[in-house]
Amino acid sequence: QLPSFDLYVADEGSHQVRSIVSLHGVVRICVYAAACDLRNLSGSGSKNYGLGEGDRFAVARMSSNACSSSTPAGGWPQAVRGIPQRSVSQPAPRALNFAFGPEAVTALPGAYQLCWCPASRGCFDEADFGTQAGILLVKGPYLGYSRT
Repeated sequence: QLPSFDLYVADEGSHQVRSIVSLHGVVRICVYAAACDLRNLSGSGSKNYGLGEGDRFAVARMSSNACSSSTPAGGWPQAVRGIPQRSVSQPAPRALNFAFGPEAVTALPGAYQLCWCPASRGCFDEADFGTQAGILLVKGPYLGYSRT
């Protein structure tokens, strides 16, 4: 059995298929009212979970099929309101850093699913983000509460 951070690579004729096996143990944090940058997303030692330059993450609501839910019209019912760039990171300039732009996160604090798209898929359609890649925690104040 492969460790959860190993990369799966298979030759498929004239090209290779690249996929991460699992990032279920990865938890990253963004803070309400601040930009969301996931930096140094590395695995054990020098491994980087098989992430590559140009890869992207999408943020989805938690569910058993969050990363594979898309509609024929291209809508993504799992997208999280309040995550900049329509819940999709910018292409990673380096395999270890993922950013959602300079805009502040306005999503409610809580746990969300990270979905991964390898750069080779283009990452233009919600169906490209079909691999669960960990958890994103949004931390911050719960709006509507006061403390004295």
